[in-house]
Amino acid sequence: MIQWQQLSNQKIIFLIVAVLFLSGCSTLSSKNLNLTGISQADLLSGKALFGDQFTDISLPEDKVLKLSDGMVHFLDRYISKKASKVEKFRVLRSIVFSQGNLGMEYDQNLTLTAREAFRVGSGNCLAFSYLFASMARKLDLKVYFQNVAIPPEWSINNNLSYYYRHVNVGVKIPGHKTQVVDIDGARNKPYYKTKRLSERNVEAQYYGNIGVEYLIEKDNLNAFRYFIKAISLDSSQSEFWSNLGVLYRWAGKNDHAEAAYLISMGKRSDNYTSMNNLVSLYKLTGEKANEEKYRKLSQHHYNKNPYYRYFQALSALEEAQYDKSLSLIGMALKLKKKEPAFYYLLGDIYDKTEKPDQAREARAKGEKIEKNSKKKNKHRRIHNSPTWESLGLIGIHK
Repeated sequence: MIQWQQLSNQKIIFLIVAVLFLSGCSTLSSKNLNLTGISQADLLSGKALFGDQFTDISLPEDKVLKLSDGMVHFLDRYISKKASKVEKFRVLRSIVFSQGNLGMEYDQNLTLTAREAFRVGSGNCLAFSYLFASMARKLDLKVYFQNVAIPPEWSINNNLSYYYRHVNVGVKIPGHKTQVVDIDGARNKPYYKTKRLSERNVEAQYYGNIGVEYLIEKDNLNAFRYFIKAISLDSSQSEFWSNLGVLYRWAGKNDHAEAAYLISMGKRSDNYTSMNNLVSLYKLTGEKANEEKYRKLSQHHYNKNPYYRYFQALSALEEAQYDKSLSLIGMALKLKKKEPAFYYLLGDIYDKTEKPDQAREARAKGEKIEKNSKKKNKHRRIHNSPTWESLGLIGIHK
């Protein structure tokens, strides 16, 4: 049990990319950002969410990197303790991926511990990295985790916009070139910049992702527990504070949401996810000056986000600005071609402009993409959708 009044700081879920520097960002600092009077300790206490009686809580301890007995037996079966480190690495990489053995498969929706990933034989980049690193260490191999600066990528689900990040594993073998192991080869390009991550940071990302899953399920207590666990492991990470802000906002605690977003900005002044969340919050609360301030700061980021263009197109359609709506959805499709919702909106636009054949063609394409997508159950047609500004933005590893 932890007394939250004694906690000070700590990270959230994933997704940061390199962005162009915007003038004005350098004027933001942790000193001048949080003017709400709500402290980090207030946010971490949970009292605003659960009442004054909420003074302590048990944090989850999922032992992300712990091996199961089955994992140990698997290694003993296939890899000799007398083998060289090079041979251990080669055999481990082979048996983890080969269908006759573990046959690990990529599933971007599964954030799992090393043990869970081994049991089900699939997982996202985090789950795979936990599994491979824990098994490699059991073989006395030296491993490290690294963040990969993949190009910007978004998706939408449950009234949230997700911005993705990616992690893989490096293995250092004496006398040999460092080997990189990645379950998703498409995101393992030699020209992508990488940055080593601390052990606490990597574990924190697991708790941040699981917290988002609970948030989507509207399980505020467990979302809070997992977000706070992530922060307790690495309070320096801006994204964790931003996601905590989404939790407070969904609970109707706008002042606390604002404080969390501003603390997030204090941790990283160019966190465009937090900027977008502030735009959304200030639009909701009618604070137009602040809304415009953060919209200008984040405009470059907005313009590169296909879902921003989508919601602009939706708004234009509702205002009967059909040419503008068509142009905007075209921009969205240039940024992301395989999003079913974009084609469904395109079909609606063609309906309004009396082009039934093109409307049918657009919807058929959307349905085909949706059917073939691994995330077909995650996407849905969006009618009566909230505007872009009402969406929370969350960074997440996939």
